[in-house]
Amino acid sequence: MNRTAFFAALRGKLFKGLTQQQTNRLEAILDEIKSADYTHPYGIAYILATAHHESDRFKTYREYGDEAYYSKMYDIEGSRPKTARELGNLTPGDGAKYAGRGAVQITGRKNYQKQSQKLGLDLINQPELAERDDIAARILVRGMQDGDFTGKQLEDYFTATTYDFWGARRMINGTDKDDLIAGYAEAYLQALIAASEPIKTLVAIKPDGTSYA
Repeated sequence: MNRTAFFAALRGKLFKGLTQQQTNRLEAILDEIKSADYTHPYGIAYILATAHHESDRFKTYREYGDEAYYSKMYDIEGSRPKTARELGNLTPGDGAKYAGRGAVQITGRKNYQKQSQKLGLDLINQPELAERDDIAARILVRGMQDGDFTGKQLEDYFTATTYDFWGARRMINGTDKDDLIAGYAEAYLQALIAASEPIKTLVAIKPDGTSYA
């Protein structure tokens, strides 16, 4: 892929301009996709679209808010103890310590522990590692490949003949913002097309499960 052409195609569509930090984060994800040997262009577009949305256009790898907000939302002593228990946040202070981080905003002690074991990193004692560009990219790409976040994975939505930019949101968060992220994915797909050899046209699956003619 011609990355110069890729970034040029993104400017004016999804970005007015790209900061060095945004460029570095995109580069890290592209590097990880290559390392993972994942080649489905529609799936790649959706990986990038997911990170684009979750990180507010690659501007932040830390969930917006302060310690009081994280404690309220995710701590066992906060206003949502049921949610805290589901996230594995059983110790006071876990809500702030394990707030959303990275390209896919992993949240909760349980998810940090899962990624620690998978990647051989100590994200429990060093949760800030999830904000590092290369680690954030690894969690994003390998997690979407393997269904780490909801049990749904890339191959459920991107096959040899079809793609589903809408249903694919279920890999991360149900159908929340599915249409918005599908639009981002289409823009990333066009950038990939501009930067690569011709891409095979697949059949798009509609949100209602039927295919486009």
